[in-house]
This record gives sequence, structure tokens and C-alpha cells, in this order.
Amino acid sequence: MNEIKFRKKEMQVAYGEYAALRQRIKALEDHREKVNKSIPKLNAKIEEAEQNKKKVIADHVAGVVSVDVVAAARSALDVCCGELEQAKEILEAIKQEYSKANDRAYMARAACGETRKRYCAACAQPVEEQVGKDAKVRRLLLDVYAAWACVNDSELGGISGQVDWELMLSDVFAQPTGEETEEAMERFMSSHMRDMEEVMA
Repeated sequence: MNEIKFRKKEMQVAYGEYAALRQRIKALEDHREKVNKSIPKLNAKIEEAEQNKKKVIADHVAGVVSVDVVAAARSALDVCCGELEQAKEILEAIKQEYSKANDRAYMARAACGETRKRYCAACAQPVEEQVGKDAKVRRLLLDVYAAWACVNDSELGGISGQVDWELMLSDVFAQPTGEETEEAMERFMSSHMRDMEEVMA
């Protein structure tokens, strides 16, 4: 049972890491959208600052304003251009980080599948050992196998002396009903996959 607990924890950690990466990707997408929306406003500010600089220079030539006003107008334009350049740099940084996060998320998702397989194997092991090592159970199953094989019945996919063992076992161990499946999935999700909703969003 310790192996089951270990694999359960391993699986939960993997899904938690994947969920955190999905949240990171969502945050980057939101940030990118916000910066993209600011670009037209920044371009408009630059256009306004350029027009103002031209007007101030014309006024200075006409002797209406001092050289300090011209310097202030140029400085204001430089600030606007700097804001646009900064926004572009932020977008580039987001692009690079987004690519890395997606790569990590791809590997994390694969890791989730691997840890889930190991958890399933750990859960199945005690059942396999209990049934597989029970000589009485195995003898009874072999009797069933022999009974089918001796009559050459084709219902189990058998031909002369052969029977589909897995198909035979599916008759012995009935498939879960729809209600059982639903209850099992709800129990699994609530007990093990607390991050599943975030992962599957």
C-alpha cells in the first residue's frame, strides 16, 4: 500500500505542476493582450507629441516661445517613443517566455500521463498478486477455460482447443456499469485530482 500512496502523491505533484504551468500560460496571454491593446494608444501619443513639437518649433521661430519650451516638447516626444519601445521589448520577452512555458507544459502533460500509468499499475498489483497467486482461483479459471476449449465453442473466439483468455475473463469479471463508472470517476477526481479542473480547462 505504501507504493500506492507514493504513486498517488507523485501523480498529484505532476498534475499540480502542470496546472501551475497552465496558469502561467494564461497569465502571459493576459499580459500580452494588455500590452497589445496599449500599442495604438502609444502610437497616438507619439503622433500627438510630434504635432506638438512641430507647432512649438514654429512658434519658437516666430519668437512666441522660448528654447526651453522646444526642449520640453522634444523631451515629451522622446518619452512617448521610449514607452512604445519598452512595450515592444515586453512583448518580445512575453513571446520568449510563452514559448518556454508551452514547451514545459507539453512535457508536464506527458509526465501526468506517465505518473497516472504508474499509479494504475500500483493499484492493480495487489489485485493481480491476490488473484494470480491463489491456486484455487486459478484452477477454477483453468477449468472454465478447459470446458470452453473442449467443446470447441466459438462464442469466445475459440477454434479447436483454443479460447480467448481475456474474453473469457471478461465474463468472469463483469465490466462496470455506467453508474459504477460515474461514481468511480467522481471518487477518483475528488480524492486524487484536485488540480484536474485547472488542467483540463
